[in-house]
Amino acid sequence: MKKKPPLFLCLFLCLFLLWACAAERPAIQNDVDVPDSGNVFPEREPSPEDLLHEALRILNPPEGTAQFEESQAILDRLIRQHPDSSWRGPAEALLILINRYQACREKAKADLNAYDRLLSQKTKCDDSENQCRMDLSRILQENEQLKKDLQNLKNLEIELEQRNRGRR
Repeated sequence: MKKKPPLFLCLFLCLFLLWACAAERPAIQNDVDVPDSGNVFPEREPSPEDLLHEALRILNPPEGTAQFEESQAILDRLIRQHPDSSWRGPAEALLILINRYQACREKAKADLNAYDRLLSQKTKCDDSENQCRMDLSRILQENEQLKKDLQNLKNLEIELEQRNRGRR
């Protein structure tokens, strides 16, 4: 009687053969040649990797400022057109970071405006306080002068009474 090979050995052999025949994934290239023309993806549908690289290129231009809206549109396109792509997760994370960055920038602008308003109010308060101090100093000087004038008036009144007594 002929002995049959164990089932797990057959499965292992089949899986090994399938694995050996499977095509390898292409390696990720760090240097992407992007044409300088206005059309970034000529003549072919861009791959998810191309879309992600373009979004990153737009976010980090050699000169000028990043175009967040354009980059967001490209990342949205990647997510819509390639929902099963391995680049979907990084694209979603990058969208979240862009949104948080823009929210932080808006909050920083609002905080800076509030700071400027408070600084101008503080300046006005300082000016008002200085004016009040000058007014208080002037009023105290007038008060001292009035006290002296009042004392002089009392002295004159006493002197007038003494003259009037002396004439009688």
